[in-house]
Parts: sequence; structure tokens; C-alpha cells
Amino acid sequence: QHPLSSLIEQLTARLSAMHHLTISFRVTNREQEFFIPPEVKQDLYYLVHEPAHNFLKYSTGFQLIINLTWGKVLLIKIADNGQGMQRGRGYGMGMVSMQQRADSIGAELVFNKVTRGIDIDIRLKNKYSH
Repeated sequence: QHPLSSLIEQLTARLSAMHHLTISFRVTNREQEFFIPPEVKQDLYYLVHEPAHNFLKYSTGFQLIINLTWGKVLLIKIADNGQGMQRGRGYGMGMVSMQQRADSIGAELVFNKVTRGIDIDIRLKNKYSH
């Protein structure tokens, strides 16, 4: 029932407080936030939660940035300065499950970088409001 921007903002604040790290969060064009059905919103939330959780658990980095940009397309950018995904440590399983989740809601998921940090884009077209 809460807007996605608020849910992600609460997530970043909670993770930041729990781990004593600063997680940068920014929303651009919040006034253009469009309706997203609850089941789609939940999948988007978990698409952000997965890399944020992995950053805190595995990355050894100190900077995580999550940006939401609203418009005709919602763009979620997630980037960190950690070690990236290392082969032999579950490499790829999170990526596969994230891709399946994105596909199930019609979102585009792009892993721009997975070594020497993570850089992920998630795009969802506004197909729920006119």
C-alpha cells in the first residue's frame, strides 16, 4: 500500500542503521511515481533487496548507491564499490533468480558490471496507468 520509493527508502535506512554503513538513496521525479500493482512492487523490492543484501554480506565495499528515476519508465540503478561477484562463491545464482524475477514482471534487468563492484539497471515501463 506504500509507494515503491518509500519502501526502498525505508529499506536503505534500515540496512544502513543495522550495518553502520551509509547507503546513498536518491529519487528523481518522485512526483511522477506511477501506480504499480502490489505483486509487481514486491518483486521490484526484492530486485533491490538482493544486491543490497549481498553488498552488505559479501562485497567488502563501503559505498552502495541506489537511485530511482521516475518517468514513462522507472529506472532503478544499483551500484557498489565492492569486490564484485567472485566465481566459486555462488557466482550467478543470484543473477539467475533476479533475471527470472524481472522476466516475470516484464522488467528489463541489465548487469552493467559484476567485477570490481556491481552496477545494475532495472527498467520497468509504466503500463499500469495512462
